[in-house]
Amino acid sequence: MSYQPVDIDSAPPQPRPYRVVDRMYQGWHQRGDGLYAADAGWRRDLEDQSYEALVESRGPVRPVDAATAGESAALEAALTGAGRKAAASLLVALYRLVLAEADEQRESGERRQGGAQYRIMAGREGSWESEAMVRLAWDIGAELAEKPKRYDEAAVAEIVRVVTGWVTGPDRYVEVAASLAGKFSEVADRAGGWAAVADRYLQRHQQVGRPDHVVESVQHYLMSQSRTHTFG
Repeated sequence: MSYQPVDIDSAPPQPRPYRVVDRMYQGWHQRGDGLYAADAGWRRDLEDQSYEALVESRGPVRPVDAATAGESAALEAALTGAGRKAAASLLVALYRLVLAEADEQRESGERRQGGAQYRIMAGREGSWESEAMVRLAWDIGAELAEKPKRYDEAAVAEIVRVVTGWVTGPDRYVEVAASLAGKFSEVADRAGGWAAVADRYLQRHQQVGRPDHVVESVQHYLMSQSRTHTFG
């Protein structure tokens, strides 16, 4: 049989990623008809457009991808090593991430235009996980950051390092909120549940620490992908 050259022009097109993040940290998702819709686009007057138009007008465009095995292992090691300080450490790490970005915007005198308020939200802005993540970072993480005995500094630094790579890497973007909740839930399940990854001030029905409804809001996010945790 003689060799038949392949017509490169006739090769099938590569599938487009379902979610992407543009250079302004605006998230986009496929509509199902070949066009991409912007997250919260109605609020920013962003019209649906093709992938090619996105690349041309708002590129570089990065696909939203999953964490690598190495990144997952690094997070698992950090959270496991933190023990009962794991929950507080994750909240402090999230606070440092949003605080650093808020400080950058304040110093420059400019709030990001045409994208998520914080880089860590861009992978799925508007999801309940993203909203809860940022709210808890400011409400609980900020308070915990002033209490170094309640968190593990090495774990905080490692979480910040991994997440920073997720959102600033040149070739991909990893959705933050659900990814962190998934890894935390996995570590907690393996350790024996919430009591093994949160100190006594983050337990329900205690005379010390936060009210039960606040503890439950933290649990609802961090344990949202747990196979064993029950709420209420």
